[in-house]
Amino acid sequence: MHRLSKLILLTMVIVLSGCGTAGKVRQLLQEGTLSKNEYRVTLNFEERNGLLIVPVTIGGKVRHFLLDTGAPNLITSALASELGMQAGLTYKVGDAHGRAQPLSFVRVDSLRISDLTFYGTGAIVSDFSASPELECVGVEGIIGANLLAKTFLQIDYPNSKIVLASHLDSLQIDTAALRWTFTSSAQRTPQVVLRANGVPLGPLTVDTGATGWMAAPKSAFARVRDNGPLQVRRTYGSASIGLYGDARKDTLFRTWVTDLTMPDSTALLPAAIDFSAASTGQIGNAYLRQFVLSFDWRTNQLYLSPSGVSNEKDLVTFGFNPLFRNDQLLVSLVWQDSQADREGIRPGDRVLFMNGMDCINFDKKAYCRFLIDQQMGKNWEELDLLIEQGGTTRRIKLKKEPYFH
Repeated sequence: MHRLSKLILLTMVIVLSGCGTAGKVRQLLQEGTLSKNEYRVTLNFEERNGLLIVPVTIGGKVRHFLLDTGAPNLITSALASELGMQAGLTYKVGDAHGRAQPLSFVRVDSLRISDLTFYGTGAIVSDFSASPELECVGVEGIIGANLLAKTFLQIDYPNSKIVLASHLDSLQIDTAALRWTFTSSAQRTPQVVLRANGVPLGPLTVDTGATGWMAAPKSAFARVRDNGPLQVRRTYGSASIGLYGDARKDTLFRTWVTDLTMPDSTALLPAAIDFSAASTGQIGNAYLRQFVLSFDWRTNQLYLSPSGVSNEKDLVTFGFNPLFRNDQLLVSLVWQDSQADREGIRPGDRVLFMNGMDCINFDKKAYCRFLIDQQMGKNWEELDLLIEQGGTTRRIKLKKEPYFH
């Protein structure tokens, strides 16, 4: 079951070629020093809406930042203003859906994680106002790959712990861990390649700023489908959220791929993969939390140690996703051949009540509470709906069902 009504994808891409402003942005993202040469820092993270939130001290206060390997550092516009940061550069930044806008860049003088301080790291200045779902996460910035790549990083999902170390040996990697070679650009986001039914997929960003399993461009779907066994569910609508708002409405194919391997390994890594035109290719937390991840940016190696957690049981749905827009809770997409589809629920229908919850008077605060409490994903197995459709109201009862039978 997804922990969000929609999938958050905070991948950000900065294409840096040539000199001039591009060269200056590249240099800024690569700058920065650490307060210690020898260190091993362990801290707990909090999971909000499927994203990893860590405490960070900046400007003399403890703040909450998102830990995001799929993006460079980011400071919200409000925090940059509070700290009196002056933007020196502007450059186009793309989001997970391939849309780009010019954003400002700043140098963060000092940022502390536990007792490890980073000096002079580059960051984008932006905010999350394009999406209520992102605002609900309640963070003031992102700890991104350009900062994390200065360390050896380990993410232990089952124990909600993060380790930053000066040496790979300090991460205590399981000797049986799978080793995955990745590439990275100037912003240092790790990207890997997979084979689905023998068909190469990639580059896929290893993205802790994404809440889903895997996502890939729709252009690869037909080849994967025609090259081996594949379970498929289809939907139409807007299925994910990026930095600049919702994905365009489109047909999405959710698949279960058993024959999924790394290029140089025969180990099977079965996963749900969403194929859509909006996707630039990500591997998100719903899949990654099955492992303890260890990142080595010195040699571009990612180590995956099985965590003992399986998320296949979570691939269940009520057959539709709700979305809060224009002060209304609306149906954003419906899964084909689901109970919701058979009952006639359609994108654009307004949700008035859910299990007695008044959605008519929803505001952003109530919506955020609904998301954080994970009502649909975690707490409810049955759903009693009152919806408005074409000027009339209908009462519909639904039960959760698996995506794949």
